[in-house]
This record gives sequence, C-alpha cells and structure tokens, in this order.
Amino acid sequence: MQVGGRLIATVDLYNYNIDGNLLKPEHKAHIDQKVVPVLRKHKAHVKIIGTASQSGDRAYNQQLSVERVLRVKNYLLAKGFSESQVPGAEMRAYGEDLSTSKSSEDERDRAVKIVLAWGTKPQPIIIFEDIVIVGDRPVRLPVPRPRPIPSGVSKKWKIRYLSGADASLFKMLGFSGNALLIVDTTNNLEIVCVMAGGTVSAFPGTPASVTLRGQWTDFATPDPHSITEFDSIISNMITPASVGPLSGEGRLTVPGISNGDIRFSTGFTFGASAGSMVVGPLKCSPPRSYKPTWRRDIITGEWELE
Repeated sequence: MQVGGRLIATVDLYNYNIDGNLLKPEHKAHIDQKVVPVLRKHKAHVKIIGTASQSGDRAYNQQLSVERVLRVKNYLLAKGFSESQVPGAEMRAYGEDLSTSKSSEDERDRAVKIVLAWGTKPQPIIIFEDIVIVGDRPVRLPVPRPRPIPSGVSKKWKIRYLSGADASLFKMLGFSGNALLIVDTTNNLEIVCVMAGGTVSAFPGTPASVTLRGQWTDFATPDPHSITEFDSIISNMITPASVGPLSGEGRLTVPGISNGDIRFSTGFTFGASAGSMVVGPLKCSPPRSYKPTWRRDIITGEWELE
C-alpha cells in the first residue's frame, strides 16, 4: 500500500511459542521469501514491532517482545544488511498492550510485525547498540562489556629477585638456588618461590657466588590466574652473568601462565656468577597479604619499598 507518497508493506510472523523468543523455521522461511528480496532489490528499511499475549506478567510480556524483536533484527543483520536498513530507532516492543483478543493466549498476539518502507534511514553515529522502543520510551541496550575478572585472580603482577647462590662444579655443571618474590597487585597477595636444582652454565664463574635482590619489575599475564597456580609448575629460569654491582636481566618462563618470558633484574653479586639455566618446579610459599615496607639497601644505602 501507499502511505503519504511512500510504499509500505507488512510481513507478519506469529504463533511464537508461549514464553518463546526464538524464530521458528517457518518464520525464517517467511523472512527469506518476503523480506530479504525486497531489501536486496530496493532501497528500503524495516520497522520491527514485537507483541505478546495477555497471559502472564505485563513487564515480562514486554521484555519477551523485546527479545523477539532483537532476534529478527539480528537475523537480518546476519544476512548482510546494514544498520541503516534495520535501524535500532525503528524497533518497537509493546508486549500485551496492542492485544485486542478476547483470549488471554492468542497465537496472533505472540508475534512480530515487519514493516517494509522504501527509503533508508541515515547511518547512526553509534551502530553497535541495540535500541528498542518499549511502549513510547526508547531503551538502549548496552554494548556487551568484557567479563570482569573474578575475585581472587589477577592479570597484573610484579616480581623481584630476592637472592641466589651458585656453586660450580668443574666450572661448568653445578647447583643453583634462586628465590623470587611474586606479588598479585590486584588482590595484594605475595608468595616467595624458590627454584633449585642442577644448572648448566655456558661460561665459568667463581667456585661459589651469592647474588642479592634486584629491582621490582611489573609483568602481565594474558589470562587471569590465582597466585597459588605458580606453585609446583615445572618452569625455566635463566640468570645472567654478573659480578659486583654489574647486575643483569634474568628470565623466568612459567608454562600456562606467562606469555613468554617474565623478565627480572638481579642485584649485587659477591664473587662472579657465570649465569645459569635451571629447569625444575617452582616451590612457592602459601600466599599472604602484601604490605610494602621501607627498607635500606645494605649495598647502596638507599631507602626503598620492600
């Protein structure tokens, strides 16, 4: 039909399941046969009107009609039509308000009406939000947000090398023990992890050396983890060659947690450490609250947060 100089056509989808919002196969076939060809061939857009039967709570019925409307809109968008052809501002959800049936459960009320109008709407500035008119009030459905990280896990951490001892045997094969402090900065928890075991060194150092704590280093994990997950994981640690105040950068790889290497700095070394690579389980203490305190470095004399 023609309204105000514009061509208008309607397509009715009815007999939705009671309490149902899913498109039935016959609904999809009706859209594919009656709506899709018009939208593809002509410069047209649709207005979608959702209704519900009289049975049940009024607010519930209104929400049910919102869901039916959005299912139809998303079905059309999945067919490749633009937001300007299926504009959110042309969506309507009336629930049971339009029903004139004498029956509280009329299949014609459990319906969606698609109104085709020739001409398109301007492309909206924000196209990633669904807008539905509920009664006479526009409701903007929020864009899905990333799920919040559950309590007790984190993606943000910091690490500090606490100490290490290296006892070389034949200058090549030896024993290395290293302690690290790992802090979950989201939940303010800390653990002390030790990796000890046989080590392979590419270069000889002194028969024995001791390396002191380094500086804090921040790191992030790609997925959230509990701080207890570090315990007992077979990991790889590489400590740099160092002597005196010439500290270096070490690397820790924790499979399943770290995204590649977790880098950390080592501190003052008594003797000369040749650097080493250790593979073994991280043995970590139970987590406890992290409460930073000021301490004075025994080498530099500077005050720093512990």
